[in-house]
Amino acid sequence: MINDRIKQRAVIFALLLIWAGLILWFKLVQFSPYGIEEGASRALLLVWSLAERVHTSVVFLNTPDFRMLIFVPLALYWAGSLLAAKVFTMLALFAAVLFFYRWSKEHMDNEVAMIASGLLLIAPLSLQQIDAIGAGIYLLLTFGVGNWLDQRIRSKEKLLTAWYFVHLIVIAGIISLHPIGLGYALGVLWSWQRQPINSAMKKQILMGVGLSAVFVGLLQAGWVHIEWFNNPITTLGSAVLQINDADSSAAWFTGTLILILFAIVIIRSRKFILNNHLASSLLLASLIGLLSADKVWALLLLTLLLYLGAQQLIHAQKFGMRGFMAQRGLAFALLFIVAFVFMQGDKARHSTLARGDFGDNDRLIETLVTSISNDEKKLHVSSQWPGRTMLALKQAAFPLPPTTDDDEYFLKITQGLTHIIFDHTDPRNIALARQIARLSANMPTLTREPGGVIIEVRTLDETP
Repeated sequence: MINDRIKQRAVIFALLLIWAGLILWFKLVQFSPYGIEEGASRALLLVWSLAERVHTSVVFLNTPDFRMLIFVPLALYWAGSLLAAKVFTMLALFAAVLFFYRWSKEHMDNEVAMIASGLLLIAPLSLQQIDAIGAGIYLLLTFGVGNWLDQRIRSKEKLLTAWYFVHLIVIAGIISLHPIGLGYALGVLWSWQRQPINSAMKKQILMGVGLSAVFVGLLQAGWVHIEWFNNPITTLGSAVLQINDADSSAAWFTGTLILILFAIVIIRSRKFILNNHLASSLLLASLIGLLSADKVWALLLLTLLLYLGAQQLIHAQKFGMRGFMAQRGLAFALLFIVAFVFMQGDKARHSTLARGDFGDNDRLIETLVTSISNDEKKLHVSSQWPGRTMLALKQAAFPLPPTTDDDEYFLKITQGLTHIIFDHTDPRNIALARQIARLSANMPTLTREPGGVIIEVRTLDETP
């Protein structure tokens, strides 16, 4: 038994080395400060600052999410290293897939576990989330950890165990990462409502999870980094294909096809979902994500589709026919097509990274860094993305100034700034764009790009 465990762990370690080595060898992940999520940037900067005892404006930028605690080892041993942060995220994805592999092996089939886990590891969206140090990977990891903790609580059959409180902390962390994390909390409540161990433990779980969800939801104050009410079809299509043009016909077709397949798989797997805690949590998270569609939501939806879809394909056998090809031929043909599409997406991702195409907003930040690289004076930049701007500039950055009807007052509160960078097409910034346009003599536009504008803030004595 011990030898079998050692062999199993050796195989897992070897697979990790091969998978991670191939990703790094083929340069499917880049180590520049661009393309990183705003929430991840702020969490990294905060733990780095605390570890190095550096005073920075990042400590004033809203409530950090659970990644701040997860990144503590990075701050203690590799402060300031983006390479370490992305390798750490790569390990987090592999650990998350291991949790899902063991879950699917236990509740579905070993064949399903191998196929779905392999596809998830090579999915272009997974690699994109590694590059972005994205919340999607840490949501998958915490969903898996939470499911394991829930099983431990059920196996103990005792009130207020240590596992119970650890589970509440994980639930709070999941919700802090993204609003779709509420799906996990709802999944726990649904599971204990349908399959309680006893009435006392059921009451304990319902109260603890409910209070944790409400408290963290209020603390996050609307998840300010999240874009709400995006088109879920084009968001999903562009995320899976790794294309920047979300309104393209390819994004519409791919997103529509995936959502249709998802609906079919969910209907066919409804009995399994109703009786399985992790599957129901992923489904609820996917449904909540329709209101906040982004790449994080797309990764969770893709994960559920891969595992349940592989299960449906593997178990779909032709009636009255025998033999491997008759029973598995269609399933493996479709899985081969999915793997081929993923590999083409990985190839396209490699080309995108080679061109340095990180997205419109990051290109704007890169323009700011390039334009002021030789400026020796102290810079004070106000940015719509202060965390990402701070990583790229290696200087303090501040959130956007509040708008006001009094232009003179606005000039006073922005006197300490040297630049303002923001997306002028964002509906949230319309009032700011109009106010700066009225003050163009004091705040001329240096650069206008698809990702936004860079404004130079002049002092009153510099105004012509």
